[in-house]
Amino acid sequence: MATAPDGFEGMATMINTHISNGLKFKNPKIQKFELESGLLKLKTYFQKINR
Repeated sequence: MATAPDGFEGMATMINTHISNGLKFKNPKIQKFELESGLLKLKTYFQKINR
C-alpha cells in the first residue's frame, strides 16, 4: 500500500482551503489571489519532495 509523502495531507488541506476561500468570494481579484496562492504552495511542495 502506497503512503503519501510527508506533509501531503496538511498541504492538501491548505490548498483545499485556498480553493474554498476563492469560491466563497465574489470578487474576481480575491478569487484569483486565493487560487494562485494555492497553486504556488503546491508547486513549492512538489519541488521540496522531488529533491
